[in-house]
Amino acid sequence: MIKTKFIFLFAIWLGIMPGLMAQPSEKLGTDTKRSQLWKPERGQYYFSHKLVFDFEQKMEGQKGTVEVYLDPKTGTLGFVKSSSFGGTAPEFDFILAFPNGTYVSCGVDEGGKKYRVKQLVEEVTPDTETAQQKKADFEAFCTPSGSNRLVYGWPSEEYVRAYPRSETTDQLWLATTPFKIAQLYGFELMEGTASLPISFDFIDLLGSNQLLTSYESKEVVIRLREMVAHPLTLQTTPYRELKLAD
Repeated sequence: MIKTKFIFLFAIWLGIMPGLMAQPSEKLGTDTKRSQLWKPERGQYYFSHKLVFDFEQKMEGQKGTVEVYLDPKTGTLGFVKSSSFGGTAPEFDFILAFPNGTYVSCGVDEGGKKYRVKQLVEEVTPDTETAQQKKADFEAFCTPSGSNRLVYGWPSEEYVRAYPRSETTDQLWLATTPFKIAQLYGFELMEGTASLPISFDFIDLLGSNQLLTSYESKEVVIRLREMVAHPLTLQTTPYRELKLAD
């Protein structure tokens, strides 16, 4: 009993809360099925894990969950209608998000024909000047609190975010990942497609390898509840590509 209590207290001292204890990040990519199922040249994408975010919109009294599928080796993300964007875009079955800012939306038209559209969100991969300005803004308005912990083997640090000409502050935890994650924050910038039930609009604030694991403001709470092994394969080849008009 004493030994168990000591281990629990030691975990808290390290900042590793029970819901966030997991395997180191280097083990995330050791999925034996990936080499067989990851075939982008054939339009086949395999995701070994999923990120599960809980959110609360305080003013509306709304709570919910968003699931995002992940390929840890490339950072490619998969959004499935039933567990992410839902009724905001009922015509789409799933959406792929790539680290270079490319989004591929696959759906079914009114005639029952499958199609896919591709678009580029340039903000996901900003030019050097924009990236430097974003870094300067982050350093100016986000102050480390001094608290840190490991989240799935990744170093994670707490920041207090301030706003110009305002006394309002937000709290956020950020984990540094070995893969790019900015495509999560660029999701809302796609034109005429889908929206998530809670906004991850941090594209102007966070770096390409900064994963938001917790965020709390007066209006919103977002927390990464877990990252779990949950294999999923998505096929784009059955969906005929359509070109978006300029």
